[in-house]
Amino acid sequence: MRRVRGEILISQFRIPVQRPQRGVIIAGSQMSSRQPMTARETSVPGRSGSVGGFRFCPLCATELTLRADGARMRLSCPSCGFVHYHNPVPAAGGIICRGPSVCLVRRAVDPRRGCWSLPAGFVEYDETPAQCASREIAEETGLQVSIEEPLGVYAGLDDPRSRAILIVYWAREVGQSTPVAGDDADQMGFFPPHEVPAQIAFRAHRQALDDAFRHPRFGASGVA
Repeated sequence: MRRVRGEILISQFRIPVQRPQRGVIIAGSQMSSRQPMTARETSVPGRSGSVGGFRFCPLCATELTLRADGARMRLSCPSCGFVHYHNPVPAAGGIICRGPSVCLVRRAVDPRRGCWSLPAGFVEYDETPAQCASREIAEETGLQVSIEEPLGVYAGLDDPRSRAILIVYWAREVGQSTPVAGDDADQMGFFPPHEVPAQIAFRAHRQALDDAFRHPRFGASGVA
């Protein structure tokens, strides 16, 4: 991507760059002469120092500014109107039991390499949360499962990559698959509550485990 005489050249397509008048913020019916903050100037936390880690508009490459949007301040493009909604990322995983033991995997990658977690991951664009849970379980444990009812929904607030909304399902093994760690995991195992490793990667996973251990379904026939 490069600029050519006031235009942006992206893969042979020229997009005219419109420079809006600066110094006017419109929020509802009120106007201010104060200039809006740019993405570089704002100190609102994000992955690279601003809201969501963006500095330039992904549509037209104009520098984003921080503007009021209802009760929130959001990075917005003064040229094309793009608004960056810094939303949590959906994730899904499963509780797989063998008798009174639950399946955990050890993370082989950062963040929290070497810590343990439920088999789980981020939802792809073209799948449902239940499909995501089934896929992640197969990738990280080698197990084929039937996804059943949800155990709970948890806020993932301590993942440095992104805020997450974690949906955890009860999952039941089907067929004769062989357990083997894979993808983001280098070890897997089944642990009774008193032997669960102390180093659980994320608080949301610890909360889901605590809920599972207190649930009447835990360890019951039909789950293992």
